[in-house]
Amino acid sequence: MVTDVPAVVGVCTLGSTELAVRLRAAPGVAVAAPLRTANLGVEELVRSVLNHPSIRVLLVCGPDSRLFRQGQSLVALVRSGVAGPRQRIVGAVGYRPQLPGLRSSDVDSFRRRVRLVDLREVTDPAVLEPRIAEVAAGCGARTPDVAPIAGPRFRRLRPGGRRRPIASAGEGFFVVSLDRGRRDVVLRHYRDDFTAGHEIRGRRAESVLLGVVGAGLVRDPGHAGYLGAELAKAETALRLELDYCQDIPLRRPTGEESTMPGTGSLEEFTRRIGALLGADGPELHPDRPLGEQVGVDSVRLIELAIVLEQEYGLDLADDVDLRRTTPAELHRCASGRRPVQ
Repeated sequence: MVTDVPAVVGVCTLGSTELAVRLRAAPGVAVAAPLRTANLGVEELVRSVLNHPSIRVLLVCGPDSRLFRQGQSLVALVRSGVAGPRQRIVGAVGYRPQLPGLRSSDVDSFRRRVRLVDLREVTDPAVLEPRIAEVAAGCGARTPDVAPIAGPRFRRLRPGGRRRPIASAGEGFFVVSLDRGRRDVVLRHYRDDFTAGHEIRGRRAESVLLGVVGAGLVRDPGHAGYLGAELAKAETALRLELDYCQDIPLRRPTGEESTMPGTGSLEEFTRRIGALLGADGPELHPDRPLGEQVGVDSVRLIELAIVLEQEYGLDLADDVDLRRTTPAELHRCASGRRPVQ
């Protein structure tokens, strides 16, 4: 195999991430990555090529999706370009093969830049590596002068916010758990008086959430988002055989060792507390009571208490009011494993 060749080949492995990983270190490869869609995925590929001046060849390999046909659409783009107000790829048969985030001039630059090598459905690295080295050796090492192109301009939003206390929303409350024997994620709904409401089971977080929303059990968008995040955590824990506890971040298994993290610095601890409470402004001051800095609802306080007890090992008194505590006080108690009064 030829080894002294310039890295001028961009390799698109379509539906195979594993193949991309195998080929990234092959002689002649500038970058290797999969492609999943015939629209946003192709847009990102075009930007990546135009912002990577050394790429002279685009080699397409790996399995094309029979549903999305992203490989056929990419090849059609290189061969025929785009047309129409929505920048539809000429001759593409993929799912919604349109590139509205690109200018026609960007597409033209991309098409002029790359030489297409169409090896769709070839998945054997032993076949692909010599071919990549061969086309790279024939290109030379000249780097064309190109101006980088920017991606789409999004309007920035701050993370955070506040969801309504579920009791005031009239929706009762929800408990997420796992049934490992049946390989199910379980969501149980209780009414405000703690009587049993509904139960829904499934193996996919999305289907469970859609069932709850479809039944009208959750109408507040904030709680729907919260449930979606918790159900996704539960599904991940089920698939990867991790421990799951509602409102607690997933952790790698550690055998018999303690899973409690170190408290860290006061600054790190205060930042974490702020994130748990949904603080979306300046960072919390370590010496001011939490209730004076953040409008904290009961749901957030419950989540904070769970994390303090289960992640940091804090002993919270039954009548403790976390609104009156400061991050510095909590940090001192966590560092010394002293109870919070």
